[in-house]
Amino acid sequence: MYLEKIVMTDFMPYIGTQEVDFSVSADSPIILIEGENNRGKSSLFTAIRWCLYGRALDRSSNVVSDHLLLNDNAFNQGRNLFEVQLSFSHDNDNYLLTRSCTVKVDAKGKRSGSSIRTFLHRNRDAISTEDIPRYINEVLDESISMFFLADMEILKNYETLVEDDSKAAIEVKSAIEDILGIPSLISVRDSLKDIVDDTYKEIQKKEEGKFRKV
Repeated sequence: MYLEKIVMTDFMPYIGTQEVDFSVSADSPIILIEGENNRGKSSLFTAIRWCLYGRALDRSSNVVSDHLLLNDNAFNQGRNLFEVQLSFSHDNDNYLLTRSCTVKVDAKGKRSGSSIRTFLHRNRDAISTEDIPRYINEVLDESISMFFLADMEILKNYETLVEDDSKAAIEVKSAIEDILGIPSLISVRDSLKDIVDDTYKEIQKKEEGKFRKV
């Protein structure tokens, strides 16, 4: 998967329409985002993830309600819609993913909910709404996205989590092993060991039988 461009409209700190070009060369595909604290780096990662998977997470991995993602100034100015559009390519196919959210307002003028619309085009062909999650996860499965969309500030939190809480460390270790397929490899290893043990026992029985005959 190669990110090409993201266009954000009134998403979190990005008021109005803001565009970021991710163009890279094929032999240098890594994108580094650098900036001072509280300048929108994590929000940019959030925009990418929200556009891809339809949910935003805070630093504690809690889901953030969609209506809270609308830029405050935009809301105060009477705008109630925000949108993220992501262009990317994968296996020689070009994708354009658009996710927009209309924020509902109650009688008191407060945010009270939201409705989401999502569109995906592959090589300009529209993908049906129900098939969009499958297409996205085939390109980049959500369970491993953190390794490709690595927010270093959040990874620092994981490091602290591991150091400060042994139970949390075990959970993090287990999650990473699941992603890498370690349990399956361990299962295969144990099965092979059982086969070797059973074979060795059969050989021993045959050898013992030979000695009895003699």
